[in-house]
Amino acid sequence: MIVDASGFLWAVRNRKLHKILAPKSITLIYYELGNVLWKENKIFKEASLEEACEIYQNWIQWIKNEFSIFEPKWKEVLQLSLKTGLNYYDAAYLWLVKKFNEPILTLDNDFKGLCETVKIKQL
Repeated sequence: MIVDASGFLWAVRNRKLHKILAPKSITLIYYELGNVLWKENKIFKEASLEEACEIYQNWIQWIKNEFSIFEPKWKEVLQLSLKTGLNYYDAAYLWLVKKFNEPILTLDNDFKGLCETVKIKQL
């Protein structure tokens, strides 16, 4: 199963991490999750610096232990982005979906719309 940052956060918040089987993602997930915690601290004032760092450390450790993480072929990602109209970040996840022909766990509405258009499996 392919998992993007929004899918990972959904699973964390709903205590469903155990239901993600053989998860795969791309290196971008680390940056996206870091940005989520940056927002929690700087914009929403929901997490202190210490809390954000502890949460991030736990997430990264879990991902490193449970996920297979891939570095996309960036030229292929650019081609997918330009062909589909997806932003480059979403096209990177699409690259992984296509590589393994597996469903994706995402809450991204643009990606979901593309999934429906081209019959990509989503959860």
